[in-house]
Amino acid sequence: MLRKLILVIPCTLSLALADFDRQAAVLDLSSRIGEGASGLLSMTQAMTVAGLPYMVTTNPGEAVQHPVVYVACRIPSATLTREEVDLVRDYLNAGGTLVASYVADPRLYDFFGVNPPAASNQRHRLTWNVAGGDPTTKWFNDDNEVTISLGNPGYPSIFYTQSYVCKAATPLALFDDATVAASVNRYG
Repeated sequence: MLRKLILVIPCTLSLALADFDRQAAVLDLSSRIGEGASGLLSMTQAMTVAGLPYMVTTNPGEAVQHPVVYVACRIPSATLTREEVDLVRDYLNAGGTLVASYVADPRLYDFFGVNPPAASNQRHRLTWNVAGGDPTTKWFNDDNEVTISLGNPGYPSIFYTQSYVCKAATPLALFDDATVAASVNRYG
């Protein structure tokens, strides 16, 4: 069974709504990478507001017991052990869905169907491809949801965003510089 792996930028949460017939897991790896709790707080707030059932864990083995796993922080290189990467691979091959906002571990690129990320602080707009027909975007029905302003174009630089070059993934959203802001990959 093929399942979705969705790669989204940190300021945007893309929900795999069809997969929420059961509780999702929010995987908090922030203590492993020395980050604060802002990613976890943002993720759990979004889940609560959307009315989606979830549980929070720091244990990848516990997270993969759920149909959908949201990673609440960045995944830099060596965040996961080799055994945990194998666990994620098995989870995906068994039909699990994994959603992450930033992946910079080369061992995970094939799962997401992307090449390494490229950072820029000069992207001012993100536009979802709602005409593409992916169910991830079917509820985006307002112009302010389809096109998201990230900053005033009058300023030459804003906060950093990450873009990816898709290998096997399908782009779901593009930045104003035509780079990929969000993608989906069917793996397994």
